Order: sequence, then structure tokens, then C-alpha cells
Amino acid sequence: MKYNYKRIFFAILFLIIIASIFKKKLTLEDIKTRIFSVKEIRLNEKREKKLVYEYVPKPEEKIPKDYVTDKRFLSPVLNQKNCGSCTAFTLTALITTNYLRNKHKDKFPTKKMKLSPQMLLSCRKHPFCKGWWVYQWVYDLLTNAYKEFSFITHWKDLPYVFCNQCTKEEKTRIEKSCIKKENKLLKKEHDQFRLSSFKVISNNGDSTQMFIDNIKKAIYKYGAVSASFRVYNTIQNDLSKRPYEHDAASANNKNNTLEGGHAILIVGWKDGFWRIQNSWGTGHADGGFFWLKWGSLMASVLCVDVFVKKYKPLIIQ
Repeated sequence: MKYNYKRIFFAILFLIIIASIFKKKLTLEDIKTRIFSVKEIRLNEKREKKLVYEYVPKPEEKIPKDYVTDKRFLSPVLNQKNCGSCTAFTLTALITTNYLRNKHKDKFPTKKMKLSPQMLLSCRKHPFCKGWWVYQWVYDLLTNAYKEFSFITHWKDLPYVFCNQCTKEEKTRIEKSCIKKENKLLKKEHDQFRLSSFKVISNNGDSTQMFIDNIKKAIYKYGAVSASFRVYNTIQNDLSKRPYEHDAASANNKNNTLEGGHAILIVGWKDGFWRIQNSWGTGHADGGFFWLKWGSLMASVLCVDVFVKKYKPLIIQ
């Protein structure tokens, strides 16, 4: 049987174009379900400005004018869906990149690593889709706040599930992964990604040139940092068209509506902008990435030190 490869190619191309035209785009209402509240912004800033930031030494080589961490060190772009779990997703992506960068140094990983934030969400005594902050997750993991469940693991071992207005049955089902007798992970071998320490790169976003330079050095060394920014009603329009650039600086949004805050991963920069890896799926913005103008970040910017514990269940004779 002979195949007309030219026709097949153009048929596939046509289907891709049609799919891109009719795919559902995020509305502002969708975005508002994925962020944390204005009240939580105030609390985060007040608490995190008290953190002591750490100066990152200059690398031996000159830091480039433009830089983006190679995607082989990054988590696949994840999708939190219409749930305010952005901080858990951001920490999950941060753990992935900081771990891979430290483990492989100048060599590239040969496989993508997809971790899941579900353990964090199941164990926290808080509504699953109500905001939190990355620093609190980091603190909880370091202090073993969730006891034997103070870790995250591979997506395949504990996939992401959520509910906004949870029924009692849904809530119980999700929380099972944080109950020792119910947790299926403890009955099999799995990897536990745990934190040994963390670094505060900034306690006040990118409000000064010193903080901008410190964030650059941290990204160059560790691959990525976590951060957050204010979400204004202009975001949906800005991120629905090229060049996918967004300005969330307070001074430049006085006539716009503040909707809440959002946690993201910073994986690079160009002059005047940070390269952002988001958690709204690959169908959003530039395959899940966009540019955020300098001066937009708020509160703390963090990176973490990660180790992996190979868990093996006890065999009872």
C-alpha cells in the first residue's frame, strides 16, 4: 500500500490549526479560580518581609544578558485547573528543577521528571482549593508538619485530584492519601522528595536592582526560583496574544482591578522581563510560559535543597 505522505502531512497540519482555533481559552473568571485572595496577598507580604534574604555569590563566568534554563531541567508544564492550588504546583516545579540541576550539574537529564503536589494538598488542614503561600509549604515540609507524609512524589504514584465545593465523600477520598492506614504508597516502593534546606533570594520581590541581580544569579545557579505576583484584570488579554508579556507592577496598574495573587516559577530572563513557567497547562500563553515585567514580583523569592529517600515497605513475616 502506497501512502501519500504530503497529503497526510497537510491533513495533520489542518487538524492542528482547527484544534488551536476552537480550543477553550481561559477566561478571567477561570483565572480568578486559580489564584489566591487579595487578603492573602497582604498577609504574605507582611510575614515574608521579615525573612532574611541570602546573597548569592557571582559565578566565575559572566552572567548572560538573556538566559533561560534548558527545558530538560524543568518539570513538564502542569495544569492546576480551576483550583487555587498554584502555590503547591509552584513548589512542586521548583523542587523538580532545583533537584535536577543539582544532581546533573552541567549534564542534561535524559528523562523528564513529573512530580505531583497532591500530598501537600491532601495533608494540609485547609480547603484544597483555597490559597496558601510557598514559604509555608517549605516550612511545613522542613519541620515534618505532615509527619511521615512530609514529602512529594511522582505524579504516577499520586495523581492530582481536587474539588472546589467538596462533598463529604470527595473530601474523605482525597484525604485518604494522608492517612497511614489508607495510604497505598506506604505499601509499595516509591521515591520521596524531601527538603533539607531553603534559601530566601529576596524578601521583597524584585523591588530593587540588587534583588533583580540576586534572582538572576540564583536562576543561573539553581535553575529556577519560586515567586508570586499580583493579578490584575488585564492578565487574560495580555497572555492571549504574542509576545505574551504582562506587567503586574502596582505603579503601572492604578487604573486596573486587583483580582488576587498568583505563584509562579521563574526560569530565566531577558532585558526587563522574567521568563515564567506557569501551571495553567500547555494551551495557555506560550505553551505554558510567558514574560513578566521586572517590578511585578511581591514578597519572597525562594529556592530549595532537595534529597530523595527511596522508600521500601517493611515486610512482615
